[in-house]
Amino acid sequence: MSENKARVAALVRQARDEMRAGNRDEALNLLKKAISMDPGSTAVTEAVIEIEKEMAAAAASAGPQKQEAPVKSSVQAKPAPQPTPAQKAPEVKPQPTPAQKAPEAKPQPTPAQKAPEAKPQPTPAQKAPEVKPQPTPAQKAPEAKPQPATARPVPGERPEKTVRAGGGTAVAPPQSPPSASREDLLKALFASSDKAMAAGDEAGAITALRKARELAPDSQEAVSRLRNLQKLLKARTLVGVARRKLSEGAPAEALAKLKEAFELWPATEGLGALLDALEAEAARMEKTAKPASKPSGEKQGDEVGTEPRPHPEAGRPVQAEKTPRPVQPAPRRVPQRSASLSADDYVRRVREQIQMSAFPAAAEIAAEGLARFPDNVLLKTFVEKFSRMGLLPK
Repeated sequence: MSENKARVAALVRQARDEMRAGNRDEALNLLKKAISMDPGSTAVTEAVIEIEKEMAAAAASAGPQKQEAPVKSSVQAKPAPQPTPAQKAPEVKPQPTPAQKAPEAKPQPTPAQKAPEAKPQPTPAQKAPEVKPQPTPAQKAPEAKPQPATARPVPGERPEKTVRAGGGTAVAPPQSPPSASREDLLKALFASSDKAMAAGDEAGAITALRKARELAPDSQEAVSRLRNLQKLLKARTLVGVARRKLSEGAPAEALAKLKEAFELWPATEGLGALLDALEAEAARMEKTAKPASKPSGEKQGDEVGTEPRPHPEAGRPVQAEKTPRPVQPAPRRVPQRSASLSADDYVRRVREQIQMSAFPAAAEIAAEGLARFPDNVLLKTFVEKFSRMGLLPK
C-alpha cells in the first residue's frame, strides 16, 4: 500500500513538472494514471486544482503576447519582392552613340542626342515595387489595443459573446484546456468506480464518485451515479439484515426490512431468494400452529373410560360444548382495476399489495399492468421477480 502511494506521489510530482514545462497533455496522462492507481487520493485532486490555477494564470499573462507573436512573425517572414527583369533594365547604362561622342565641336544637340539625357519613364512593371503593399488584417492587429484576458469559463455556463467596437459579434474564444481535462478526469473516475464495483470494492467505488462530484458539482451524471450507488448499497445492507432476522426467528422484522430494500432498489441481488425463504418459513409456522386435537366426545370417553352422557340430569341447564372453530384467513383485498389506470397507478397498487404481504395479488396486478404497458421498466422488474418466486408462469 505504501509503495502504491509513493508511486502516485511520484506521478503527481512528475505531472506538476510537466505542467510547468508547458507539456499539458503529458501532465494529463500522468494524472489519469495516478487516478487509476489510487482513485481516493486527495493529492491527485489537489494537483488537478493547482494545475488549473497555473493554467488560468498563464493564460491571463500570456494572452496579449500570443496575439502579437503571430503578426510579427508573419511580417518578418514575408520576403522582399524580387525585382523583375523589367525593373533591372534602367540600371544598365546605355552605350554612347557616335553622335554623342562629338562634344568637342559642340554641335546643336539633335533629338537623337537629347533622348539619352531624358530620364526614361518607368513602366507599370517598374512602378510596382514603389507601391506600398496594403496591410493585411493580420498586420493591422498590433495597432489595436490588446483585449484583456477573459476569465476561465465556469463549467455548465455558456460563454459570453465578445462584442467588437464596430457593433459586430465576434466568435467566442474556445474553452481553455482545463475544461477538456476535467471531462477526461470525470470519465476516468467513472471508469474507476465501475471497475471497483465489479471487483467488490464498494468503498473504492463510493470514494471515486465522491471525488467526481467534488471535481464537478454541476455534473448531473456524477450526482445521479452517486445517489444510485448509495441506494443500491443501502438496499444490499437491508437484505443482509433481513436474512439475519429470519435466521434468528423473527420473520416479521425480516419482512419489514425486505420491504424497505424493495422500495429502495427492486433489482437488489438476493431479494427473490429471501422472499422464497420467508414464504417457506410462514408455511412452516402455519402448520405447526394448527392443534392436532380430537373431538370432544372421544376426549371425554378416553378420560373417564365410559361413553359420554347423552342427556344431562333433570333440573340442570344444558351447557353447550365449546368446540374450537378453525380460523379462516381474511380474504386478500384485490383492488378494482379499470381501463383508465396508468402505468404509475399499477406500480403504486403493486407496492400496496406488497406492503400488505399479498404477493399473489401483487403479481396479478403487475402482470396485468405489463400487458397494458409493455415498455414500463418497473412493471417488467416486478413480473421478473414474481416469476422467479413462482407466482407467475415464466
